[in-house]
Amino acid sequence: MADWERLGKLVIARRINLGYRRREDLAAAAEGISMRTLGDIETGKEKRYHPNTIGSLENILLWAPGSVDTVLEGGDPTERRTGESSGSASKEAGRSANDDALVRVMGDPRISDRDKMRIARILIDERERFERERVQRAEELIRAFGDDEP
Repeated sequence: MADWERLGKLVIARRINLGYRRREDLAAAAEGISMRTLGDIETGKEKRYHPNTIGSLENILLWAPGSVDTVLEGGDPTERRTGESSGSASKEAGRSANDDALVRVMGDPRISDRDKMRIARILIDERERFERERVQRAEELIRAFGDDEP
């Protein structure tokens, strides 16, 4: 039996991980997915979705084609490799370790939904802190190496 609820949780985790805090933001960036359809998917509403809708969802989430079916069958989505493109996803997915952690948490039936959201918030906060530290380090290196110009 297809696990629509699990798909919804994984879509939410991936959306947040890609920087789309609100459902509206992802729907606006996605081609061919309405706000209502995305809401139905995220809340686990089982429905026959048009193949183009599923393709658009996989594209914007930077999942490989077929990932939605894989999740519905109990597996995990496959990230599209960098350079592998199936359209115009507006956010970059260079966060695979954090993505993997979120996917594992959101797909774990032993963890309550409330705790999943708490864990997701912690992981996202850690990722954001790490990104800020990387930017600061890059600025330091630019200053240090910028002084070496002839």
